[in-house]
Amino acid sequence: MTGAHPAGAVLEWRVHLARERPRALLFVAGVLCASAALAYAVFGHPLPVLITLALLFSSVSEFVLPVTYRIAPEGVTRRNGVNITTLAWNEVRRMEVYEEGVRLSPLARPSALEPFRGILIRYPADAGMRQHVLDALRVYSPEAGPKGVSDAEG
Repeated sequence: MTGAHPAGAVLEWRVHLARERPRALLFVAGVLCASAALAYAVFGHPLPVLITLALLFSSVSEFVLPVTYRIAPEGVTRRNGVNITTLAWNEVRRMEVYEEGVRLSPLARPSALEPFRGILIRYPADAGMRQHVLDALRVYSPEAGPKGVSDAEG
C-alpha cells in the first residue's frame, strides 16, 4: 500500500479517540458530572449547569466524538460533531509530521497561534492507510514540505 498517491483521488477516514482509550473516557465523564454538580451547588439553577456542560463538552469533543478527515484535490477537511475545519492547499505554508499525525499550518513559521490555526490530521489505525495519507499530502501540498519524524518520510 505504498507508492505515489494518484492526483485527484480522495481519502477519507475516521478516528475515534474515546474508543481507543475507554479509561480516559470514564475520567472525562467523571469530570463533566463533577463540574455539573459543582455548578449546581454554586448557582442552584440549571442554566449555569447547562452552560458549564456545553463549554466543557466543546473542549473535549475531539476526544469524545469521532473525527472524520478528508483529503481531496481542493484541500483537507476535519469534521467533529458540528465543528468543520477546512484548509485549502494554496493556504498551507508548513507541514509538520509527528507520531500521532501531521499538522498543516497556514503560518510560515511556528507561532503561539499554532493551536488555533491549521489542522492536525491524526493517522488512521491502518498502517498502510497512514502511508497513503502521507503520500497524498506530498502530492497535494509539495511546497509545504514535510518536516518532523524521519520514519514517516518513507
